[in-house]
Amino acid sequence: TNGLSNCEDDILAYSISGCQKLRSAAQNIPDQKYWTELRDQYVRAVGKDKSTIDWSLDHGREERIFKSTLTPHVEVRNSREKGRGIYATAPMPKFTKIWDGDSYHAIFATECSFRKFLTSISWVQACDVLQWCYGYDYDDEDDTKIGVGCALDEGSLFNHAKEGVANVGYSDDTSDDCIALWDIEEGEEILQDYDSFDVGLDWFEDLIDQAWGNEV
Repeated sequence: TNGLSNCEDDILAYSISGCQKLRSAAQNIPDQKYWTELRDQYVRAVGKDKSTIDWSLDHGREERIFKSTLTPHVEVRNSREKGRGIYATAPMPKFTKIWDGDSYHAIFATECSFRKFLTSISWVQACDVLQWCYGYDYDDEDDTKIGVGCALDEGSLFNHAKEGVANVGYSDDTSDDCIALWDIEEGEEILQDYDSFDVGLDWFEDLIDQAWGNEV
């Protein structure tokens, strides 16, 4: 089950559309405030006991230290062709750790919790997460347990390339450290193979199609 039996009517009725309008303008690069809002609402949507990220709602925002999960040798910037992406600002040899993929890897085990999350954030943020998130097999012992995974940090801004072209990946199946697969030159875009972790999930893909009009 997707866990919809106890889902409130307003959450079930929620829909989002028109995200393709964002293609016509340069999209904002998320800042500390943006990620803080997404993490706060994720923890509220799934509950503290089911949250998979290293994030607390129990203290003031001014006390929370915002740490980038990316190596300091990259930057996020906009390009006319692809929109937001991550680019090397210095040469990086093979095996360099590019991104810590563990700290803010959010998992939504049910459709209801993901829909609840969408209703709690802005339209622009909802459009973003429907680009960034993916179907995710969150139980190593049960392949039928498919939910939604989403990096609530800069790791969501890697653009996609197929295997053999993507220049970053994971050292093994148990590691969340994203590393350089070969030497990366200054100015090169950092690309990830989405197909290496994205799992088909019908209801989630329907939400994406509704929001982005089959553009994602």
